[in-house]
This record gives sequence, structure tokens and C-alpha cells, in this order.
Amino acid sequence: MASAMDPATLVNIPAAKPPPGMIPDHIHPHTEAPAFIAVSTVLIAIMLAFVAVRIYTKTRIVGKYSPDDYTCVLGTIGALCYFITSLFAVTVGRFGTHMWDLTLADLSSPGFLYSGFFTN
Repeated sequence: MASAMDPATLVNIPAAKPPPGMIPDHIHPHTEAPAFIAVSTVLIAIMLAFVAVRIYTKTRIVGKYSPDDYTCVLGTIGALCYFITSLFAVTVGRFGTHMWDLTLADLSSPGFLYSGFFTN
């Protein structure tokens, strides 16, 4: 007899009850990951272009840095770290998928747990 916490049992239990008229799809669930990856990559590229122009201007034209330049670079590093963590979350952790399309085994997987920890 399989227990409720048996991994084989967790694969068959949806993480949430689907709304009326929806059927859980655990094989090929709908995900917002491609849209997130496309939009966030474009925005990160724009941010990096602006920061590069700022650093170039401060280095070549102005010739000195000020405290706001350091905070800009620090913010850029933070944004890049969060971007990488978010990419990990949507690709490995399966963020961006409806809860009824995930199983309890998905919610207890290392990728999902690590993603949730680092994005929070």
C-alpha cells in the first residue's frame, strides 16, 4: 500500500483544484515562460545599453565618477542577479505555470524550492 507521501503518489495529485471547465494538463502544461524570457531579455538589454552609455560618458567625457554612478552599477548588478534567478525559476522551477497544471511532486522538486527561496 502506497503512503500519501510516496513520490509515485505525488506525481498524480494536482497542486490545486482547477477552475470549472479547466482540465489539468500535467504532460504539456501552458506556461508564460517564453513571454517572460522574451520581454525580460529585451528590457535587460536596454538597461545594459543605458548603463554602458552612462559609464562611457563618465569615463571619456566627464572624467570622474560620483556616488550616483556607483549606485547605478550596484543596481545593475542586482538586476542582473535577479534576472538570472528568474530565468532559473521559469525554466527549471516551472514558475509561470498554473497551479492546477503542476503536481505535488513538482512543488517539492529541488528546482521549484530553490527558485522560490532565491526569488523571495
